[in-house]
Amino acid sequence: MTATTAYQDCSCSEYAQYSTPQVWFALFTEYDHGTALSNGHIALSHVRQPVWVIVFTDVPTAASGGGGLPGTAPQQPLVVNQYVLTVVADATSRPLLQVDGEPDSVALAPPPTSGP
Repeated sequence: MTATTAYQDCSCSEYAQYSTPQVWFALFTEYDHGTALSNGHIALSHVRQPVWVIVFTDVPTAASGGGGLPGTAPQQPLVVNQYVLTVVADATSRPLLQVDGEPDSVALAPPPTSGP
């Protein structure tokens, strides 16, 4: 797979109207999903999996949050410009994850894990 085919397979081309995609090859470990093992440890679903990361910036996205107070008129959600990040598996061309939000100002350390 190449950066071009990763982009074609990412199901994210609608964001190209807002910015030029940045594409990187990376090794992906996801700490949010896994399988509980009989010994009480968690086997993570993706550990150092080869992937393509596709990032768009300045994508207008409706802000999330709670609904209005009872008895108040509905309000339009605030639109904010965010990053959209898609992770595509190198071996299968399958999108694994897509998130939007603002990046952290400083990279966060991964959580401790007892991995597979």
